[in-house]
Amino acid sequence: MPDRDSLHRPWGALTLLTISCLALAGLEAFQADAAGTPALRYTAIVGLAIAIAVLVAGVGYVIFTSRRAYDLRRQRKQGEELFSLLVAGIAEYAIFMLDPGGRVTTWNPGAKRIKGYSAQEIIGQHYSRFFTPEDREKGIPEQILAVAARDGKYEAETWRVRKDGTRFYANAVITSLLGPSGELVGFAKITRDITEHMQQQKVLAESQAALAQSQKLQALGQLAGGIAHDFNNVIHVIKNAIAILSERLGREDPVSSKYLEMAIRNADRASAVTQRLLAFARQRPLDPKPIVANKLIQGMSDMLRQALGEGVSLETILSSGLWLTCVDASQLETAILNLVVNARDAMQRVGTLSIETANAFLGDDYTAIHPEVTPGQYVMIAVSDTGMGMTKETAARAFDPFFTTKAAGEGTGLGLSQVFGFVKQSAGHVKVDSEPGEGTTVKLYLPRLHGASAQVPQPWNAASDEAAYPAEPRAQSTPGPE
Repeated sequence: MPDRDSLHRPWGALTLLTISCLALAGLEAFQADAAGTPALRYTAIVGLAIAIAVLVAGVGYVIFTSRRAYDLRRQRKQGEELFSLLVAGIAEYAIFMLDPGGRVTTWNPGAKRIKGYSAQEIIGQHYSRFFTPEDREKGIPEQILAVAARDGKYEAETWRVRKDGTRFYANAVITSLLGPSGELVGFAKITRDITEHMQQQKVLAESQAALAQSQKLQALGQLAGGIAHDFNNVIHVIKNAIAILSERLGREDPVSSKYLEMAIRNADRASAVTQRLLAFARQRPLDPKPIVANKLIQGMSDMLRQALGEGVSLETILSSGLWLTCVDASQLETAILNLVVNARDAMQRVGTLSIETANAFLGDDYTAIHPEVTPGQYVMIAVSDTGMGMTKETAARAFDPFFTTKAAGEGTGLGLSQVFGFVKQSAGHVKVDSEPGEGTTVKLYLPRLHGASAQVPQPWNAASDEAAYPAEPRAQSTPGPE
């Protein structure tokens, strides 16, 4: 693209050419007038014609060159205007320029929309104000400019700060700009707000992880269920054989009777293991009935305090107006007891354990992360402790059969498996919230009971619960989780 000086050069050359041609034409005209012979006069006339022709050609060339330069200049101006309109019309990207020191020199509307500053507020300011305080303390803005100047380009995805102080996740690209001699004249910077995209990717990753975990537990459940059924049949045969031997030998041989009783106790323990495996596999028969969780928890209070011991205090936060749910009461008691004993051991028998109930709604946002959950209304029972907590890796395996963090011989690792299987078989959901050193909360979501049998509950208190739902004999709960 020609510059302003190059556009003036043809006119200077034309001036010199015109003067030269006019001087030559005048000289030829003088010679033709002074010539005495026709031949000399003819030669002078030809020279004059050539001079005029050269002059006309030069004028034509200059006019053509000037016209072309004018068109190029107009096209360049139109291109600059179109580029300005393009940059101004891009609202999804912050596009601006920096001088070699990092100060803002241009600012498009997209930059104003994303970062919150108007052009009047930000032009002339250093671009480091877009960085987080911790990045500024580390000298990240200066490091980025140094990398872009050295390599020609820098790109990263990181947190940036708007004018109002809020943070957004940005994709930032900065490119160095070089002058005709290769010197650094500034930087071009493009920033895009990808916070929503990042959150969507996070939700997708969590959803995929939850689905994979659900599929793993389902596969483990199928395996555990098959093993439990076969093992249960073997135990049944063993227990029948022991019973026959007891009848024949127990009365006559006290020593044999002692060993037979030991065999029966261990057979019962093995049977309890198979029952827990069946619960995890969701193949254990349930007897669901409408219950009020507040009443059930209050009825368990003495048993829970005895299981916790003197070093752990028990707190209950029971919500008034709690919905009804329809589950197997004895299995729910066992699940709560398993969680309580697990929490007691995590606190090393010193701390505070809380049991809380509430009405809950799990909507589409939640089920998007947990695709195995059905949206709807649930009765929530949360068991929280002040124990050591769990890492994410440990929490992800908490419901696996035979997985335990306890020392060898202190548990089978089936307590939480029973909780998981029972809740899933009851069409509910289990969620674990835990951080190392911050304790653990396990939330059981049991479906709300709808229909004619689910009357609207009145504000809860112990007296009204006992009057409306007389106490029933409670099955003995097997002691707890491993």
